Amino acid sequence: MFHRYLALSIMFIIMPFTADAKDVLNPASLGQAQKLIDEGKNIEAITILDRVIDSVWDKIPFQISFFTLTENSSKGFGMFNARKTNIYSKDNAEILLYLEPIGYKFASEKMDLFKFGCSMDLYLLNKEGKVVFNKENFLNQELMSHFHNREFFLNVTLSLTGLEIGDYTIKLITHDTVGKQQTETLVPIVITGETGGSIK
Repeated sequence: MFHRYLALSIMFIIMPFTADAKDVLNPASLGQAQKLIDEGKNIEAITILDRVIDSVWDKIPFQISFFTLTENSSKGFGMFNARKTNIYSKDNAEILLYLEPIGYKFASEKMDLFKFGCSMDLYLLNKEGKVVFNKENFLNQELMSHFHNREFFLNVTLSLTGLEIGDYTIKLITHDTVGKQQTETLVPIVITGETGGSIK
């Protein structure tokens, strides 16, 4: 596992998986895997089944499969501490999000490397749906790996101060830079406290 820290407290943590993305979703592959399992060759069976998963993955539209507000930054895939409320004080609204994208695509590069990555746009909407703050392309990162990395999560930290009290929606548009697809994530939050101030 390696760690890559990005701007605005966006963090990717990537774990390696096998790289072959051939279309092997067929009974013969599954039968071969079962035969290897019966022979006690479990590692070899995992390799074949991982290729099957690669084939299915390539057909998945890019999307955020899971997200949640958290109490702190996650240390690993699935290792998050979910926040029990979406209510924040206007005087110190540090909003932490954990997201799991899936279906992002890979591009073959030289030296048996694969390129993948994403960018993200941020919009903060008030109760009426009006954009009160936005920053496009605040994340733009391409990564290189010898593997098709499928366990991939994002930590997003937003520091908001001085918002008027009320209901808001964080809208995140995440782009797959290789597959040229995008997906929208809406996160409702509530700000309480005095009015005035600014957004950082």
